Amino acid sequence: MAPRARGGIRTREYGMVWAGHPRLTAGPRMTAYLHSVFVPGTRLGPVYDLSGDVTVTELIHAATIRVPSGRLGVGTPWPDESFAAGPAEERPDGEWWELAERIPPGAYRVETAWTSAPFEYLGETLDLRDCSGTRLIVRDEPVVGWEMALGVGERVEDVPQGLEPGVYLEAGPGCFADAAHRRTLTRLFRKAREETAARPGESVERSTEALPDGNELVRDDTAGADLMTVAVGDGTMVSWLGRTAGGELAAVVVAPDVPMLSERARIAPTD
Repeated sequence: MAPRARGGIRTREYGMVWAGHPRLTAGPRMTAYLHSVFVPGTRLGPVYDLSGDVTVTELIHAATIRVPSGRLGVGTPWPDESFAAGPAEERPDGEWWELAERIPPGAYRVETAWTSAPFEYLGETLDLRDCSGTRLIVRDEPVVGWEMALGVGERVEDVPQGLEPGVYLEAGPGCFADAAHRRTLTRLFRKAREETAARPGESVERSTEALPDGNELVRDDTAGADLMTVAVGDGTMVSWLGRTAGGELAAVVVAPDVPMLSERARIAPTD
């Protein structure tokens, strides 16, 4: 008998499977993107001027981060006091958002997907490389659907029609972090940046770890908790929850806009 889930949608592979709230569930184009962007060799579609394709070239295991509280947060790696004071209702927690859904306390693999696309500059065609998605893997099971995450205290009924829930960033980078230890982790991040800025041009031993994909890892070994920066664009940082056929959380993904990808592209996992 096919597995039962809330509402249920039928697919060839899984029969009757999980289906989320229609206000939060990813549309066809975003679903195709999220399924495809972590598969090297996939052509996501043509670039904006149709001169070539945006192709997934590499999937990097960037880090394994510790979330001992089970409270995953996303947003800016800068602490709240780095921002100018403003009305509490406008920015009650800086540029920061704690996901309402909990994950089991533990350590989680984080992967980044990289794409390449042709880019013409001064008559020369260059290869533009971008980070096009970052995912935190909660369990190694197939994802059958995607929905936007809600923050702590949010209800789906409160999400305005047509708007995406998330944290608004004025500038990157973003981050994944243990929300319970955010204050210490963000201050360690700021300290590392200040140490580098104070000695320009010098090789400085920083309190953060440079990752193979160009991001940074901040460790609080006293708490056993981590923060990892992620590539995002300006604007609302949406967290996408990947669900298994039974509705369990398998992955959390943040995906910046891919500026080279044509809005007319029909995304499909074709080699």
